[in-house]
Amino acid sequence: MDNNKVSIITPLYNCEKYITDTFNSVINQTYKNWEWIIVDDCSTDNSLSLIKKLAENYENIKIISLDKNCGPCVARNKGLDMATGDYICFLDSDDMLDATMLEKQIKFISQNNYDIVYCSFRRLSDKSCSDYIVPKISTYKSILKGNPFSIGAVIYKLKTFSKERFREDLYRSNDREDYAFWLSLLKKGYIAYANQEVLCTYRIVKNSRSSNKFKMIIPQWRIYFKIEKLGFFKSIYYLFCWAIYGLKKYKNVK
Repeated sequence: MDNNKVSIITPLYNCEKYITDTFNSVINQTYKNWEWIIVDDCSTDNSLSLIKKLAENYENIKIISLDKNCGPCVARNKGLDMATGDYICFLDSDDMLDATMLEKQIKFISQNNYDIVYCSFRRLSDKSCSDYIVPKISTYKSILKGNPFSIGAVIYKLKTFSKERFREDLYRSNDREDYAFWLSLLKKGYIAYANQEVLCTYRIVKNSRSSNKFKMIIPQWRIYFKIEKLGFFKSIYYLFCWAIYGLKKYKNVK
């Protein structure tokens, strides 16, 4: 296995309740060659001061603050601009990586010479915790029907996708910016390969942007119709597929 650096990028906004768990999940990684870029998006709680205190003895943790609240797309793009690693891993400020996640995924991507990999993950809510086992491969056409990725479950080679950035015009679009980003990567003809082991935790927070699936219908339509330009009937077809996929994906989540 190679020992190339992983750049972990986290947008931080009002997450003092969970950021300590996220912090511990990163510093306890068995794979040690990483940098963690945390971009605070003008938090109004104690998130920034807390993470600064937690990270004060870690030279490989970089914390920066945006001048104004701009949303996770801008924060992630800022992190990408600063990244010095060979691989990119995004991690939201309320999610967690299992201790062996980086080690196992870097071995998986390097031994097979893949460009982008992902893993299965658990969905943690106030009332339940359930595993979601992802498909072995994902392509542009397959993820049009439904997104199997959790933001923290994906690792990709920076040199392969060095020019790719999140669409900042999707700010406040009910968590569709990550989906649009995955589409932009795979649309180039790349295939994402899965280690189907559960290696990270996606936290479903009540009243978060992604917790209300009904409110995501219009943003999802915009992805198909306006961004991917699939046309009216194809957009309807994929929106239907996405809805069915979502019902199956979240049927065990309470």
